[in-house]
Amino acid sequence: MAIFFFFIALFIFVIMLLTFMSTLKPKDNLWFGVSFPGYALEDERLRELQISTGKMYKKYGFLLILLLIPILFLSSYISLSLIFFYVWTCAMVLLLRIPFIKAHRAATQLKRENEWFVGEKRMVRIDTELSLLKRK
Repeated sequence: MAIFFFFIALFIFVIMLLTFMSTLKPKDNLWFGVSFPGYALEDERLRELQISTGKMYKKYGFLLILLLIPILFLSSYISLSLIFFYVWTCAMVLLLRIPFIKAHRAATQLKRENEWFVGEKRMVRIDTELSLLKRK
């Protein structure tokens, strides 16, 4: 039964890893969940971010595969292998989100520093006195 859980975990892992690795390529000016203008996609700092994020995915993927191996030794304990499978799956989901979140934050910071905004910037101001008078 543990071998069955092992192969299910590998299948889920491959799908999750491929899903997160697909964020390494820009699609429709969207990269790491941040929209960039077309000229900004050629920036060297974004390429470095792409390379470092890919390395982080590989490192976390290797770590998760190593953490999955002990399930093979729990073949005589079905309940423990099921618990291990659930705990490993939760850890996998949490660990594979870390590189994306770091890349998203770094890409957002680069966008703000270089003012790579798509479309026009809008500034909204609220006059508190006027809104208070309006309520009366």
